[in-house]
Formats: sequence, structure tokens, C-alpha cells
Amino acid sequence: MLNTLAVAAGLMMGCGGTPMAQQIPIQRSRRYAQNLDTLGVESSLSAPVARIWAVLPAVYADLGLEVNFREPSPKRTGTCYQQVHGRLGREALSTYLDCGDSRSVPNADRFDVALTVLTTVVAVSDQTAKVYTFVLGAGNDGASSTGRVWCYSKGALEDLIRKRLEERLAG
Repeated sequence: MLNTLAVAAGLMMGCGGTPMAQQIPIQRSRRYAQNLDTLGVESSLSAPVARIWAVLPAVYADLGLEVNFREPSPKRTGTCYQQVHGRLGREALSTYLDCGDSRSVPNADRFDVALTVLTTVVAVSDQTAKVYTFVLGAGNDGASSTGRVWCYSKGALEDLIRKRLEERLAG
């Protein structure tokens, strides 16, 4: 069920199902089962949609995220299945993702992770918009096909994207 939901979320968000189908994670324990929100974390920004849309790729680049998906309507952009290992930009990947742990070491810092981060910008008014950021990863320890796990967002990356957007919009 979790696999089906994540593939459906990826399709709904725009990434397509093929790379995720290749990364089909398994759930190792109920401890890490969490609900997926296909809209992502919501933020409100005081700026026109066009301006937010224009600066969003630079925010992604600053964070070490490659923009490999851009959909002008409905204003959705991001990275689909970016391969990361241990770090995203200058931060440990475990700052942003929970992939479980082994011997008190976060798996996010040890595993190869296929990371999906998508941001959608929706107009509320001429000068206000809502920004929805969705983050999900699929981790693999590289040792076996059964070592794959879902990596859930801790909310820190979504918050950082919002903060960086605010900084760029103010400047």
C-alpha cells in the first residue's frame, strides 16, 4: 500500500513513475510508517506568483538541488529522483530526512538516496501566494535489494526553501 501511494504521489506531483518503480523501497518496521501528504508543506509568501516562480530555481541551486522538472502550469518545479549520498549541499542528509538508523547512525547519512523535492506556487491574490513543497526519498544501502527504505521529510528542507525564498524576494 505504501509503495502504491508513493508512486501515485510521484505521478500526481509530476515526476512520473519509472524511476520510483526502480527504487521500490520496503518498510522495515512500523516505527517509520508515516502518512504522505501529496500537496506538501504549505507556506504563505507576500509576493506575486511570477516573482516567486522566477527565483525558485536559484533557491534550489543554492541548496544543492538540481532542477530537472519544471511545469509552467500549474507552476510546479523541482528535482525528481536526484541521487544524493550523505549530504545535501553543506548539511548532512539526516538534517532533512529520516530513513531510520542502524547502530545509532542515521541511514540518511549512509545510504544512496533518490530524493524528490517539488514546489508548487499557487496564487492567493495579486500580491500573495501559497507555496507547497513536497519532499520524499528512497534510500538504498547498496548491499542488497532488501535494503531499500522510504526516507521521510523532517520538515527542515521545506522550511529552508521557504526562508530562502523570503530572503531572495526581500532583496
